[in-house]
Amino acid sequence: MKTSLVLVAISCALAMASAAPAQRMGHSNSNAPRVSQTIDLAGKAAMKLDYTSITWANGTWSRALADASKRDKMRERINTAANESPLGSFETDVATMVSGKHVPKGGYELSFGLSEDFLWELRLRGATNIAVPLLLTERAKERRRLTLNLNSGDEDDSASLHIVFGNKECELAIVPHLKKDSAKKSGDTVNQKCPFMDEAVDPKVTVSHKGQVVGLCCEDCIDEWKKLSDKERDAHVARVTTAKQSGTRGNTSSAVTVNAKCPVMGGTVDADGELATFNGKKIGFCCPGCKPKWEAWSSDKKAAFVAKAQEK
Repeated sequence: MKTSLVLVAISCALAMASAAPAQRMGHSNSNAPRVSQTIDLAGKAAMKLDYTSITWANGTWSRALADASKRDKMRERINTAANESPLGSFETDVATMVSGKHVPKGGYELSFGLSEDFLWELRLRGATNIAVPLLLTERAKERRRLTLNLNSGDEDDSASLHIVFGNKECELAIVPHLKKDSAKKSGDTVNQKCPFMDEAVDPKVTVSHKGQVVGLCCEDCIDEWKKLSDKERDAHVARVTTAKQSGTRGNTSSAVTVNAKCPVMGGTVDADGELATFNGKKIGFCCPGCKPKWEAWSSDKKAAFVAKAQEK
């Protein structure tokens, strides 16, 4: 029997913007409504979305972005507003994939920003920072306010997020990492935890590496494994093998680093691994492959991560 998706509650309450931080750009958003949505995937996973429905479709920001002489400053202003005053929040009680991006379980601040290429992104900031590119397309009817709808997906145990910006829209697929009922134990694998998501491995989802069987939590992580270099795979196997032998997820000491969780993958920092320095702060990573990805981040993105890590 197919598992059904149950939409538990969708509620909208009008509230003054001062009641909660909002990524506002203009006086027209001083009385923007707050929207709260919750979806329950047949008791297997639950997600909650809260946001302020600001006026996003019109204003000086759109004209500035169309002007080559002003667009850089406007992007900086938009991204600063996103970091300092998030639009809302997103919570998931299981690790999930949002439009192909790994999102570990937990709570996140939600905002919208512009990439270096001036492409809109949905940004989630929590134990790790995630930027989901928005492939916006034209829509016939323009909406004055930003609209986010958390919906059930077309497949069992899935959801979607529909986003509308004025006359643009897109839909992001949400696929939780759910354990199969037939999954028993991870005795035949060298690891108990997935090297990517820090979730218990599914014995039916494995890869081979130099004669060892490495367990993963879901089939999506197989694609992530294929992207790794041989050196990165060695590092992952060494870390998770140590974790299984000791009953923990490796060396959890991060006293010399500002962060306990890897900024790229969200895993526990390897205290014996390579470090990066940003504004005098030492940044740790879960594996060698994450440092180059950190180096590719913008200064704004790095600063936002460090600030969040220092709040812990």
